[in-house]
Amino acid sequence: MSCHFVNDVNVNINVNVIVNVNINVIVNVNVIDNVNVIVNVIVNVIVNVNVIVNVIVNDN
Repeated sequence: MSCHFVNDVNVNINVNVIVNVNINVIVNVNVIDNVNVIVNVIVNVIVNVNVIVNVIVNDN
């Protein structure tokens, strides 16, 4: 007969959220009454989820 005993269960959850928002506004005004507005919006979202499960089983 072999008995399985679970001694250690380790659960590590790492969540990293990186949000980068870049807003660029360029306004060009010319003499001939031309107005150019350039809006650049850059949104970067990086989500890292790491789940580490360690199960240590001893056989007796």
